[in-house]
Amino acid sequence: MRKILVLYMPVLHAGYLRLFASLANRISEAYILGPEFTQELSPFGKEIRAVEPDVMRKVIEALELFPVVRVLTPATLDEVKDAEILTADEEISQAFAKKYLQGVPVTFEKIFLRWDTTRVKANENVAYARVSTDAFDREMADRAAAEAEKSSDWWRHVGAVVVRDRKIISESHNQHVPSEHTPYAVGDPRDVIEPGTMNLVYSSIHAEQDIVARAARDGAVLAGTDIYMNYFPCPLCAKLVATAGIKRCFFKTGSTWLDAESVLKAAGVEIILVQ
Repeated sequence: MRKILVLYMPVLHAGYLRLFASLANRISEAYILGPEFTQELSPFGKEIRAVEPDVMRKVIEALELFPVVRVLTPATLDEVKDAEILTADEEISQAFAKKYLQGVPVTFEKIFLRWDTTRVKANENVAYARVSTDAFDREMADRAAAEAEKSSDWWRHVGAVVVRDRKIISESHNQHVPSEHTPYAVGDPRDVIEPGTMNLVYSSIHAEQDIVARAARDGAVLAGTDIYMNYFPCPLCAKLVATAGIKRCFFKTGSTWLDAESVLKAAGVEIILVQ
């Protein structure tokens, strides 16, 4: 059975080129989803970045990787139903396969091409630089965990300790404002939000946010310090840690989602798991 590539491809970037390189010797034809399919299946309708499929077809043809490159339309859909389909593991391709390729063998290639709903919600293991079993690092990570227990949050207790030259200069925990008693007085908005969704909707200030805010208020410099966490930072806090110039992030547990890990690494922050 012939193997063909069917792909949603609004733009061309390095991720697509890596995918093409990995498939070039395995497929005989490449099909780009036409606008009839993408406009129907995209949760946001037309994408402003998107290049017209026929223009993208010409670009891919110029790469000379595949013998045949076509735009897939409703009129040509039957051309792919007698083949084994390879496509990207992302939501539009999944939706297309589910609706239009029933009974056709489909392989979803694992590669990041763009943010979609599944990837935005996904939690990934943190790719830390190294593991520390140093006694001081353990002490500070345990201190962050102890600080976390001061939190009145119903869902998660997070603590942070900032250290310079092995001396503590700041520590905090996630806390509700204007009072720790706020969730008990008026309730917590997360009570009505499904766990794992709408992660940036909350009424508390995170431990890292509190540390950076108080440093700004007091004129304290965080550049060059280390931060110890019982949980890995969320994407917003990761940006604050990176922008504040903190150089090392120690954590005990937790996963990364959205761009938390990549933001820290781009800023040169070393990520260290404490065991």
